[in-house]
Amino acid sequence: MKSNQKFSILFWLFKAKATKDGKAPIYVRVTIDGLDDEISLGKKVHPYDWCNQTKKVTASGMEAKLINIAIDQARTSLTSQFMVLQSQFECITPKMLKNVFKGRPVEDKGDTVKQGLKKEQTLLQAFDEHIEKFELIVQRGMRSDNTLRHWQKLKRHVTAFIKFQYKTSDLNFSELSGLFAEEL
Repeated sequence: MKSNQKFSILFWLFKAKATKDGKAPIYVRVTIDGLDDEISLGKKVHPYDWCNQTKKVTASGMEAKLINIAIDQARTSLTSQFMVLQSQFECITPKMLKNVFKGRPVEDKGDTVKQGLKKEQTLLQAFDEHIEKFELIVQRGMRSDNTLRHWQKLKRHVTAFIKFQYKTSDLNFSELSGLFAEEL
């Protein structure tokens, strides 16, 4: 578990996306080690009912109370999900936390940010996982069987290279250097 990652949460109003009635959506910015991502809470409030100090709705009434409860629940959920991810991954990104918060897989295919590596995952395990997922895509008819064979052949080449060059059966990602690709 990497316990020295800096994690913070900030709730704010996205005034640029205010609707015609003047209500602005509430967003939460999740920052981990200087990288951030934003998540909409799906709630809107008038800017004059928002307190920038407390990051809460100041108006009275049931709607305001429900919004404040949603903010508290989001804060609690994000914090607990961050701790769970820390026990599973070496490095957590804001995108990973956003995916979990929204109920998507941790490593969503649409992610553009480099994902954290699973603890002690090896290069050949990553190949196996990718090939397994790719087989399902081929079965659905979305990719070619020839491409799948290409991935399987590449794994065989990498396996042989690791055995020849490093005299071992597999390598952890932490053991890989920038020269690995050049050597291969």
